[in-house]
Amino acid sequence: MGGQSLQLVRTKFERLGKRIALSGLVSRHEAEQALREGRVRVNGVVASNNFQVPDTSSVHMDDIPIPAPEVKLWAVNKPKKVLCSLEEKDDIKTIRTLMQRWREEDTRRSGKTINQIKGADDRDLKHFNIVNSLGISEEGIVLLSNCGHTANILRDPSSNIESVYMVRVRGTVNADVFRSWRPGVKAHGKWYGHVLAHINRRAEESTWVRVALIDRPNCSLYDLFQSVNLDIQRLRRLQFGHYRATGIPEENLLQLEVHKTIKHLIPKREERDALVPIISPALIQEKIRQQDTVATRII
Repeated sequence: MGGQSLQLVRTKFERLGKRIALSGLVSRHEAEQALREGRVRVNGVVASNNFQVPDTSSVHMDDIPIPAPEVKLWAVNKPKKVLCSLEEKDDIKTIRTLMQRWREEDTRRSGKTINQIKGADDRDLKHFNIVNSLGISEEGIVLLSNCGHTANILRDPSSNIESVYMVRVRGTVNADVFRSWRPGVKAHGKWYGHVLAHINRRAEESTWVRVALIDRPNCSLYDLFQSVNLDIQRLRRLQFGHYRATGIPEENLLQLEVHKTIKHLIPKREERDALVPIISPALIQEKIRQQDTVATRII
């Protein structure tokens, strides 16, 4: 190890590409591309392979520090007429463009520029994974994660995370039909599982119905209600698991604590004893200086 001092520690490990992706700066694919291009340093040394590194290692990409890996969750209250996408589109609002607008408005109210505001803002992160999408005409709570694997687990029906919706329907509502859904219901050849629906309030031409179920792929509430001659006019997701829309501020991105009821679903990372170098900021800077000097001579 070239005389470098080592210490024995108990630490977790993660592959470089995933650690960078979990930071939210770039996607996993872009992180691996950065490795191939020599833009990543571990403890001051350029790393070109996607190897496992302990959490204690100092990792930088393009001179930006990459924190130790941590699965994170956020939530937004998606309005209607907004596409559930994290890409920018010219012809329609998306969650990404909303976050940019919220960030700009907060900055303008502060009287400062974005560069003058100290501290990281999660709305500036480039990479999220949508946990529970909503259609463009729908509204309500949408969860995001920095971990694609976690997002897949949380949306999987086998995780048994219940969603609660408030829907406004047009047509003749029969409460007995809703009661028949409780043991489980099949519509248009698709199994929806247990569905708890009850009338919340009636209006002159429509009825508000509260619905609780476990979301399943290709099982649309629109199809379920149409199977009993009811048309959904409005749909709002009120709750996903223990996360409620009422706890999410309007026009903002809120980081969530991982609730105790889903902690067992978060993938566990490997932890073991390892000999790791004792790294100081001064030593890292010296290694960078030496590598840059060598590179300059080669050029």
